[in-house]
Formats: sequence, C-alpha cells, structure tokens
Amino acid sequence: MEQILFTNHEIAAMLRKERVNQILDGDWDLSDPWNEMADEVEDSVRCLGGVKEGCTGSKLGEALTDLFGADQEDAAEIMERIDESWKTKGTHKRVGEFAFDHDEFQIALTLAITGKSLMARNDRQSNPNRGDAWVDDKRADFKAMKSRRADGLNDHLKKADVDQQVEFAVVDLRPGGMDEKGARDGLRMFRNSTSRGNIQRVIVFGRGYAIEYDL
Repeated sequence: MEQILFTNHEIAAMLRKERVNQILDGDWDLSDPWNEMADEVEDSVRCLGGVKEGCTGSKLGEALTDLFGADQEDAAEIMERIDESWKTKGTHKRVGEFAFDHDEFQIALTLAITGKSLMARNDRQSNPNRGDAWVDDKRADFKAMKSRRADGLNDHLKKADVDQQVEFAVVDLRPGGMDEKGARDGLRMFRNSTSRGNIQRVIVFGRGYAIEYDL
C-alpha cells in the first residue's frame, strides 16, 4: 500500500515536466538494450515479455534520438511510466527535488523505455526492506557499476538480497563497460550463493546486451 499512500499526483506531474525538459536537452542515454540483443537471447537467460516490449521501446527510443532531436510528446509518454513524487508522509517535494539521483534515473528511464512502470520509494526508508523503487509492483534496488569484475556484481546482488531484502535488482553495467561474459559469470555466482533468498529477478544492462534473469 505504501506506493499508493504517499504518492502525490500533482507533484509527480510537475517533476515529469522537468524530466521531459532534461530529456529534450539530451542529458540521457535513450538506447533500448533489449532491441540491441533480441536475436541473441539464450534459453538459460530469458528476455521476458521480451522481444515485443523491447521492440516497442526501441521504436520510441529511435524517435527520441532522431536526427532532429527528441520529441516532446514521446518523452512525455515515457515519463508517464515514472513517478518520483514519493515523500515522507506530511512533507512535500519542491521544484527540482527528484527522488532518483542521476544514475538511478538513467536506470529508471531505460526500464520505462522498455515498457515498465516505476515509482520511487520513500527517501527516508531504512534497511531492511529499503530499495530504490517499485518496478511493476516489485520492490527494486538500482545500481550503476563502474567495476568490470564479475565478483563485484555478485557482491552487489548479495547486499541487495540480504541487506535490503528486495525482490528485484537492476544493475547498469554500461558505466564500467563489463562485457556480457562477465555479467553472466556474476549472475551465475549469485545464483549459486547460499545467502540468496529474497531476490526473484535480476536485470542487467550492458553495452550492446541486456539480461533478465529469473531465480
């Protein structure tokens, strides 16, 4: 119920308008990682919902990155899937007071481009059961990784699983450039971990690939 009790539609709309302007200014990566790897999905690591949503998101991303720049209507359509108005009860957000930081919003934007709906979680929520957002009604942790080490990915997923006890983890590997083999190795380490128990699904984005992994 918390995603319903503490959202503010007026403030959400205000923040969306500000984010649309950022998108129009070209501040964000609007690529669709699902479309980039749709023909290479392996049976053991599935692109769920997968290619249909990915292709829809890709068309939207292509429209936004057209030679003539981003389209306001398309940017607004993406932002309808993102709500950053979550705030501690009795307090209110101000102009420019976004729930997601830069890295978190890049992850949120990538997920929204592929059709997922997101709501930021309370900025004062403490561990356990913290997380950064609700993604399609599942509590999620976001992480942008600069490391290329597979064991680093494994370590982050363990922390999200044990400390934050989220159901869903999303890791953006594009900042560090981890290759697909490293990502799969890290996921395999986590799958085999004895501490695993809360996370039900993991998504990782890389440069030219994306993996959605059900546990």
